Amino acid sequence: GDYVAEQVPAGAKVAIIGGIAGNVTSAARIDGFKAAASGLDIVQEEAADWKRELALTKATDIIAANPDIAAFFAANDDMGLGIVKAVENAGKTGEIVVVSVDGNKDALESVEAGGLTATVAQYPYAIGQLGVQACEVAASGQELPDNVESPTALVTADTAAEAIEKLQRGMRVLIRE
Repeated sequence: GDYVAEQVPAGAKVAIIGGIAGNVTSAARIDGFKAAASGLDIVQEEAADWKRELALTKATDIIAANPDIAAFFAANDDMGLGIVKAVENAGKTGEIVVVSVDGNKDALESVEAGGLTATVAQYPYAIGQLGVQACEVAASGQELPDNVESPTALVTADTAAEAIEKLQRGMRVLIRE
């Protein structure tokens, strides 16, 4: 949300594409975006069920209804890539900021190529390590914290190549090449 607010003028029109309506993960991501994106005009919020094709359709409709839309936030990369296609179809590549969440390979490559503006990368290996550590703590009878934050990173065009290399290196470690 902070990044989007830095990329567009104050009061700019923004739309949000979430996952399945009522889904906890989608709601948390959207709430976090909204908390950071104060000063922007959120003109529409839609659910696209975590699906690229549905996000493409929803974003196409939003762009048609709001030709001056400045940015989109998507609750996952697959939907973000659907929005990128809608922006491309509207002839507005580079004019509309598109930020999504997950940092998967397709999203990182899209950021590097100038499709997605940014993605918030997560690190599944680190999340798994934190899960195992939590199990060890619980098994030893110790009290778990109410909240454990896992690492994330905002990946933009400036850092996409490095993020792709780290992803590839991490996969090589996981499959023990």
